[in-house]
Amino acid sequence: MFDFYRNRRISVADYNNFKRFYRRKLEDNKRSFNDILLRNSNNKSKTVWKIIRGETTSDNSSDLSIYYDDKLVGDPVNLCDLFNDYFSTINGITTNDTVLNHSVKLHSNSMFLDSATISEVYAVIIAVSKKMSAGLDGIPCNILGHVAEFLAYPLTQLVNQ
Repeated sequence: MFDFYRNRRISVADYNNFKRFYRRKLEDNKRSFNDILLRNSNNKSKTVWKIIRGETTSDNSSDLSIYYDDKLVGDPVNLCDLFNDYFSTINGITTNDTVLNHSVKLHSNSMFLDSATISEVYAVIIAVSKKMSAGLDGIPCNILGHVAEFLAYPLTQLVNQ
């Protein structure tokens, strides 16, 4: 359909009408599928929550695979190499690895911070979000605000070392 639109074989209005029709059909089919699931369910509450979870959960899977030279490539390292090869030669421009390696010096064992005062560190801690949402550690953000006065001095010492 997109090829027809791009080549101007159909009008923009027709394309938009078809797109609208497709979306409505998709919504109707989802609705009827969910109705059938609910009608045939023994545990309606569990089924409702399963439907809600399915509709609201993001589908961000990082399982990317592509076909290259009639082979399925799914390994992330090989994919990176393929994309790197493609984009580095797309305009006939190739990079010289020796130039790249000598132009950037990495210091992976060091971190540089300007010296800070206790009041600056305290202000940063207080500025952290007050939401109840937790990070990977399971500790809600709003707890930092409650213990900011206790954390400010040790964190200042760490920053200034």
